Amino acid sequence: PKTHDIERLLALLVDHGELLPEELEGASILTAYGVNARYPSTTELTAKQAREAIELASMVKDFVKPKVR
Repeated sequence: PKTHDIERLLALLVDHGELLPEELEGASILTAYGVNARYPSTTELTAKQAREAIELASMVKDFVKPKVR
């Protein structure tokens, strides 16, 4: 499906038998960060939150990329 919802996309992998690594359990927050970046609001990330989001996004990419055709 065409979506930017990280939680939904990861759930599709689980539905197809993939086990998500424990460190990706909080990945759904990335969807909200993406929306805030595209449609600016009053919510701003701290430098620490931004670093953690980048690290988490990298882990999601590394996990998902080999599984997608």
